[in-house]
Amino acid sequence: MTNAPTDYELVAFTYDSPLLLDAVKVYTHVWAQRTYGESVDFFRSNARRQDFYGYVVKAGPQTIGMGFGTRSLPGQWWHDKVARRVGQAHEALQDAWVLVELAIMPAYRSRGLGLRIHDALLAAQPHPHALLSTQVENRGARRFYERHGWDYLHPGFAFFENHPLFCILHKSLPEKA
Repeated sequence: MTNAPTDYELVAFTYDSPLLLDAVKVYTHVWAQRTYGESVDFFRSNARRQDFYGYVVKAGPQTIGMGFGTRSLPGQWWHDKVARRVGQAHEALQDAWVLVELAIMPAYRSRGLGLRIHDALLAAQPHPHALLSTQVENRGARRFYERHGWDYLHPGFAFFENHPLFCILHKSLPEKA
């Protein structure tokens, strides 16, 4: 995709890739909820999980967006929290993949870059169900996911006491050939 005058490049990253640290920088800039060190640990722990896929968007040498996800399995913190709300046997939790994070630097939003990451992640992962959580109050993110075929699995709950509510979204994916 070209959006003159800058060419944007989508690049995969893994646990060992220096791009993982670039992804962390985008994440901490956009969300500012964890320290850089906590975020590195969070990213690396996810990058060790089964079916980890991660992408960054580069504008020349600068990383301006990131996204990643992993397989969702019983025993994982997020999976178990959601399963308590919708039921462990819910079809959406079976053979599922979670879009854990997706963020674009504010100056680069509304250029289709989030959708590029979103689509690349969903195309790469091998499972028939995709899940995610986003803050109920984040209307922009909710509209984005609604426009791209995500349905509500749960209208919202707090993962921690006195924290904001997060809705859980689900998307059925086409079978891979």
